[in-house]
Order: sequence, then C-alpha cells, then structure tokens
Amino acid sequence: VFLGLCLFGNEHINRGVTKSLNGLADVNRGFKLAIAQTNSLNDTCQNASLHIKNLEDIVHLKSKAQGINETLVAQVDTVLTYISDGMDTVREKLNRLQKTLAEVSFLESAEVYGERIELER
Repeated sequence: VFLGLCLFGNEHINRGVTKSLNGLADVNRGFKLAIAQTNSLNDTCQNASLHIKNLEDIVHLKSKAQGINETLVAQVDTVLTYISDGMDTVREKLNRLQKTLAEVSFLESAEVYGERIELER
C-alpha cells in the first residue's frame, strides 16, 4: 500500500514538473517576442524622430521664402514640436521597458534548470 502511495505521488509530481516546464517555456517565448517587438518599436520610433527632424528643417528652410504665411508656419512648428516631444516620451518608455525585459533573463536559466531536473528524474 505504501509503495502504491509513493508511485501515485511520484506520478503527480512528474506531471506537475512537465506542465510547469511547458508553462515556463511559453512564458519565455512570450518574453522573447516582447523583446523583439520592443526592439522593432524602438527602431520605428528612431526613424520617425529622424523624419520629424527632417520635416522641421524643411519647414524652417521654406519659411524664409517670400509670401509665406508666418501664422501657418508657427502652427506647423508647434505641431511638429508636440509630435517630437511625444516621440521622446515614447522612446523613454520603450527604454524603460527594454530594461525591464532584460531583467527577466533569469527565466531562461530557470527553464534550463527545469529541463535538467526533468532529465534527471
């Protein structure tokens, strides 16, 4: 009877370890995907900032021409400044997110240790 209880308990532990490893692998894949998407968003944000800067330069260059409505130039400059400030905020938050995602790298080593435990049982 005692042997049966031990075998029953061992089987439940084995199932729990297997399910935990599958869950940990899913979480790890999710974090890797999040890191890749964050990097992609960061690149997109940098490109957008560069385009906004180029657009600001073009507006300032064209505003020096004769017959340009100064009020419209000022409004466009204000809008571009707001967009640029918004991109800076997004970039700041993306950098914070990248630091947070880099700190969860211990999950990968936990998955390796978990696989080693399953291999040893």
